[in-house]
Amino acid sequence: MPITIRKGRRTPEEVRRDAVAAARALLINEGPQAVTLKAVAKSLGMTHGNITHHFGSVGGLHAALIGAMTRELTAIVGHLAAEMRAGRASPREIVDTVFDAFGRGGATRMIAWVELSGKRADLAPFHAAVADLVDALTGSVPGRRKIDSARVTLAVMLPALGHALVASDLQSELGIHEDEVRAQVTGSLQALLRLMPLANGASAPEGERASEVRRRRPQVEA
Repeated sequence: MPITIRKGRRTPEEVRRDAVAAARALLINEGPQAVTLKAVAKSLGMTHGNITHHFGSVGGLHAALIGAMTRELTAIVGHLAAEMRAGRASPREIVDTVFDAFGRGGATRMIAWVELSGKRADLAPFHAAVADLVDALTGSVPGRRKIDSARVTLAVMLPALGHALVASDLQSELGIHEDEVRAQVTGSLQALLRLMPLANGASAPEGERASEVRRRRPQVEA
């Protein structure tokens, strides 16, 4: 994201906010190895010592960045859960918001960075928010089981993570537009939510049962 260089003296709160924003831009554009005190200071037109004064060390800067991004991601997912419970969010809106956050929002890079650093506890608020979102998605499904919640998480989160990490770079070679990927993930989520009651022992409508029988019937070659 573009960093606006402020004119005049910044308050300590403004310095920290601007430094975290600059660090986030470096993470998204260049990767975690680029998030240094020197690089952030350069982005803001400040001295290395000034940035060090506010964060103590590069570890302090990293902690502030991860904390800010985790809080933002947790708030986004929490909002989705509230909208889902209120009946104001469709599966496609869920998919679009998750893909946006994990892609251009930089969440995937942050999550991968934290996981590879062995600091998984830093993501605990995000994990709790995801669990709440899945509960909102599946809460109205009769006979829901814990495994169903896991499947919903896999159906949305993993494609978003994978797409942000590698698939976006392969789109031109594969000839697949991102909207197609999102539509496919949405279709998988919708199908999973429809099939949950069937997996848990509920009866399918007669038409759906007949279609299922036809799909399972062995095909006879001519």
